[in-house]
Order: sequence, then C-alpha cells, then structure tokens
Amino acid sequence: MSSEPQPGIYRKVATRVWQDAKFRALTPLAPSGAALWLYLLTGEVTTQLPGLVRAGEAALAEALGWPLEELRRCWAEIEAQSMATADWPARLVWIPNAIRYNQPQSPNVVRSWGRPWAEIPECTLKDAARRVLAQQMAERGGAFLAAFKEACPPASRKPSGKASRKPSGKPFGKPSPNQDQEQEQEQEQEETFGAELPPAGGTAAPAPQPASPVVVTIPCVGNGPKTYDVTEELVSKWKPVFPGVDVRGEVLRAAAWADANPARRKTARGCPAFLTRWLAKAQDSGRGNGSLAPARYERVLTRDGGVRLEPVGRGFLEPAAMKIIRKEDL
Repeated sequence: MSSEPQPGIYRKVATRVWQDAKFRALTPLAPSGAALWLYLLTGEVTTQLPGLVRAGEAALAEALGWPLEELRRCWAEIEAQSMATADWPARLVWIPNAIRYNQPQSPNVVRSWGRPWAEIPECTLKDAARRVLAQQMAERGGAFLAAFKEACPPASRKPSGKASRKPSGKPFGKPSPNQDQEQEQEQEQEETFGAELPPAGGTAAPAPQPASPVVVTIPCVGNGPKTYDVTEELVSKWKPVFPGVDVRGEVLRAAAWADANPARRKTARGCPAFLTRWLAKAQDSGRGNGSLAPARYERVLTRDGGVRLEPVGRGFLEPAAMKIIRKEDL
C-alpha cells in the first residue's frame, strides 16, 4: 500500500479558534472521542512538528472543560483505533499518520523544526516519532533528509566528559571507498532510523551483547555479522511507532521470510531499516494484530524443472504462503 495519503480536500483551521471569544460562547463540546481527536489535530497544544502534541491528561481535560475520567474514556477510544499513542509522564502525544497529511513544502520548513524539537521532552516516544519522521523525509528526497538530520538530531548517547549544550553538526562517518553500493545504501537507511554507526576513521567495533532477551535472530549476508538479534528492547521501542501492528508477530514473520529467501537477505547493518519498512507495510496494509492480508500468487518454473509460487504485485512474500512444488507432483 502506498504511503501517500488518499486524495482529498483540506481546510486550514487556525489554532486560535479554540480561544476565540465567540467560539467559546457556543455550546461546549461534550466529551467524545471525536471531539478529543479534533482538538489533538487543531488545538493550541499542537506543535510545528506534524503529529507531536505537547500536553498531558490534566492539561487536555482542563482545556476542553471535561472531568479527567471523561478525558481518559475518550482517549481510550482513540487508542483502541490505533490512531495515536501517548507518554503521559512526559506529557507527549504522538499521531503517526499526521506527517502524511502535513508534508513540509521545502527543506527550509524542516529546518524550522529545530527549536520545537529541542523543546520536546526526551523519551522513548520521541525517539519513535523521529524514526517515522526521518522515514518520511527520506522518501521526500536527500535535501529533506539532510535538513531533518540537522534540525532534529537523535537523543545523545552517554557522553564522555562534559556534555555539549548544542548538538554536533558533524555528519556520520562516511563509508570506506571499497564498500559496495548496496552496503552504502543500507548504511544511509540505517542512519535514517537512528541506528548506531561505527566511529568515523575506524573499523566497526564488535556488536555488543544485547542488554535484553532476544526475541528472534535474523540470518544476514555481507562481510559483517551473519546474524542480527531483535531484542525485547527493540520490540518495545517499535510498538509506539506502529500502534496498530502486532510488532512481535511481524518481526517473527520477517525473520521467517529472511530464512526462506537466502538470496534476498539483508546485512546486519541494514536490518533495522528492513524491519522498519516491514512494520510500516504491515501498518499501511491494515494487517495489524498478526492477521494476514490476502495475496495472489503465480507459478514460476525453477532451473531444476520444478515450480514455485511467487507473489503477484508489490509487497513482501509471506513465508507461511510459500510453497515449493516438486516436478513429480505436477
């Protein structure tokens, strides 16, 4: 399914309408999921960053004039539809699909996100939002992605010595000239989704042991590690990004797909980007909660005279649907 929003007609709504005297004199909005959703999209709690809303439960309830219990009931409706997710202790709400309908018009607009991005509290949900926004900017082109990396740097790792108050403007280390084109592309995708890269000017250090239990191990190709471990920590980070997806189930499917397709496996360095794309396709297809979307297949002759079933059209081949037909069974 295309990541582009369906064609539609849009209207501009000024956030100040919620504070307008005449608007406030009207019959107030009764507590409902729809009313809360409209406020999250158009209220003054929105930011320049599409989809990121800075507000906690109490602030939302007070702004709408609702009891806190009613606010929570209405929020549960939105959350049940996988329309948004929240980190209430950080007072942050994330609407994943907002960026699809609020694309920046130029890289300069993306650069203007720098100040509001710095004001967003650091938390796992902010990291998850950055990965989605980075993916969207990568799809817009290199200039948009470069502007996004400049304006919205990832959360700093454990600093050595004094921490700098300003994010470093230095780019990630460039790949060595003898790397093939595929690895360069995968490294760029990996930077997009916030994966850690080896230090510039040196060789990649051995991959550290996972700090949390391994959910599944994905076989890899290339000159680097031959496997990639998906940990419980990674699954937990991806859940807020793809609220309508059974992340654990989809990761297991991706691993099975890689196991069944040796010629199409990814490098260990490219696995984070591969898995993020897999989860994004599951989200867009409405597959969620592990249910498989219907697929069509066609017979393809193999070199040894057998036949295998291949998917028709775009999308990933579901490993459960793969079937090898022997020549003697025809």
